[in-house]
Amino acid sequence: MRRFEGGNNRFWEIRCDGTTVQTRSGKIGTNGKANAPKKLAARGRAEQDVEKRIAEQRAKGFVEVTPEIVKEPANPALEQQIIEEPMDAGRCLVYADWLLEQKHPRGELGVLQAQRLERPDDAALAKAERKLFEAHPTLAPQRVIESAKRTKRTNESDDDVSTIRWENGFIAAARLALASDRLPYTVRELVRELLGHPAARFLRELRIGSLGPDEHDYADVIEEIIRGCPSTLRVLSLVDLPP
Repeated sequence: MRRFEGGNNRFWEIRCDGTTVQTRSGKIGTNGKANAPKKLAARGRAEQDVEKRIAEQRAKGFVEVTPEIVKEPANPALEQQIIEEPMDAGRCLVYADWLLEQKHPRGELGVLQAQRLERPDDAALAKAERKLFEAHPTLAPQRVIESAKRTKRTNESDDDVSTIRWENGFIAAARLALASDRLPYTVRELVRELLGHPAARFLRELRIGSLGPDEHDYADVIEEIIRGCPSTLRVLSLVDLPP
């Protein structure tokens, strides 16, 4: 999915799945409206169609704001061990140790978070973790982090706020929600960012809370979950539906 934003507070997105091209557009801060998918004869034709449409939007003054795709070292053998038993947190720590050997900062994050679990009141460890996030912002999905920092108000329920839980360098659980004072993006966009980020590659729990005032249609959110759901997911719930 590539996203563009332009004047009058509008956005335009385009996605290419094989030979199928689909666009979505609308006001920033809403899910907008998806247009009917267009199926091309070949993948090359679909890619050409995407570039042609993007050129048209750029000519109208739209600027690309697609989040940068973060790539990290991968170890398929260790990943498969986690997939086989995602509830065993120790397997993620083994993966973090391997990342540490590769000199990737997520490995250091995993070790720090394992130490913090044993010593939660250690201020020095908390400071070291905070500085690591500041030095390497790509370790976390930034819009999800921003959403989770929003303070819960007295008249709000848990379903109105976003939360994330880290474990050994990875996000183990998340609840994504927006209240009445929504940030300038939607729960659908938060879900897409989370599930597309390496930090959530071993996500076990995902809960979707409030979509915002007078928003009750979860179809777009469910579409993003289906598209990006990791095989380690064991708990999925929506505020309007049972787990």
